Amino acid sequence: GRVRVMDDSNRGGAFRVGQAAAGNELNFDHPEVIDLPLLGTNLAALKRGETIQKPVYSFQIGERTGTIGVEPRRVILLEGLFALQDIDVTEAVLKMLVDAVFHGWQLCRMLRDVDRSCQDTTQILRQTSETADPMHPNYANSSQARPNIIIDTQSTTYVMTHPTSPT
Repeated sequence: GRVRVMDDSNRGGAFRVGQAAAGNELNFDHPEVIDLPLLGTNLAALKRGETIQKPVYSFQIGERTGTIGVEPRRVILLEGLFALQDIDVTEAVLKMLVDAVFHGWQLCRMLRDVDRSCQDTTQILRQTSETADPMHPNYANSSQARPNIIIDTQSTTYVMTHPTSPT
């Protein structure tokens, strides 16, 4: 099955509210919202062959709702906007980046988020246009120096669907 380790490492709305109270305004797409230390610890444990307790994040309520046990596998696929930066993936055998055009990843995100977040398409399009796209040059583009393979979709739009199961 699929393990959404990166999405489930989201710290949640209460974290963002606490950060805002301290003067640090963060949106859902900011890397500080991802618990990168926990994510790194979990990936290292999986690589050592250990079972982890992966957080389960609910996009409907915007918080973690518990944990689920995840057993190690021969292949660990880490998928997410910040998968190639700020965590130790130096021992990964193969690192790939899908370099998608804005409209391609916006469509992919819309298809994914309608199911998992209960947002309507207008809300999702607004969020990607107003928050995710402006952040892309600062965070996602910097990941391009780290992969072994870059899949360039600048001339073709690929639509990937995301299963809704938590694993």
